[in-house]
Amino acid sequence: QVLYRKGAMQAKIWKSKTCQLLGIVLVVASIFLLTQRGEEVSSMSRDVTQQLAQLKEESPDVIQLLPEQFLSNYRSFCWYDDGGKFWCLPKVYLAGMPKCGSTDLYSKLIWHPDLAKPPCGKENHFWTRSRLGKSTNHLKGGEVKKQSFDSFLKQIGPANMEGQTGSLLIDGTQSLLWDLLGWEARYPQSSKPPYSNAELIHLVAPMSKIIVIIRDPVERLYSDYLYFNGDDYGLHENRSALSFDDAVRAELGRFVGCLTKHNLRRCCYSSQNDPKMRLHLGVYITYVRDWYQLFGENMMVVSLEDYSKQPLPVLYRIYNFLQVPEPSRDDLSIYIKSTSKKKR
Repeated sequence: QVLYRKGAMQAKIWKSKTCQLLGIVLVVASIFLLTQRGEEVSSMSRDVTQQLAQLKEESPDVIQLLPEQFLSNYRSFCWYDDGGKFWCLPKVYLAGMPKCGSTDLYSKLIWHPDLAKPPCGKENHFWTRSRLGKSTNHLKGGEVKKQSFDSFLKQIGPANMEGQTGSLLIDGTQSLLWDLLGWEARYPQSSKPPYSNAELIHLVAPMSKIIVIIRDPVERLYSDYLYFNGDDYGLHENRSALSFDDAVRAELGRFVGCLTKHNLRRCCYSSQNDPKMRLHLGVYITYVRDWYQLFGENMMVVSLEDYSKQPLPVLYRIYNFLQVPEPSRDDLSIYIKSTSKKKR
């Protein structure tokens, strides 16, 4: 009902019933997933042996380089390999969602002295794209050279983590929550995704902390539209209420058509979803459920609406969740006020 009312409000602005339809579809889709039972909606097989086999087949160097156990005196997942090289994996993942304020939230988190930003920046897309030989820009697509695990580890910070036993390394890759693009081609005999990204992270670092920020899915979709039809892609002149309406209607029809043949989870992870009109990302429950089933209390979901209205309480909830010392409220308030937010 909430999604429907917000969708209807936006529809008045755009003089279209598209958002009303979209709001209804997102609500119905979420209810559909909640009420389904049986194997077809089970998000994972729980077969660790199978998961290891799949990871070994796709990325054998990951299995080879991972230690039997991490250094107990480091809060991030760090270790020395047999050659004495120091490596670290992130302890915290701000895993999604795109166009939900993750960049602003990430900047506020790494302001904390105990939360560390990798040298490569907020996002790396290793688990979802580059380890599989996919472009980190999903619109470009195509094959690229597969990134090795040690190359990825060098990017995320062993140089600045050695000796920083109390630091939590944060990965802010926004494709982590949802992107399994190309799984149908890699596993043509499978009727559903053979694994989730949640399983990959849980396999290599099971005690990770997962943070997800979401927003009204209709507004998230419109923000996506503005971005993919903006200056970064040289398409600013193509933006209009009519083009948005046409694109949503087309993708809505395709997505509903998918639901007539497959279950919701398969449709949400389908590689046929329009990469520039990502309606499926608004069915948050599909992706959040996969992660929550594995990480449970080590997962936290916040809303952009709450964060925008009251950033201090939300940030303090996250700091407590991560078990880092609470910073001065005055200092944090000054930093929040000094940093501008880009709203879309």
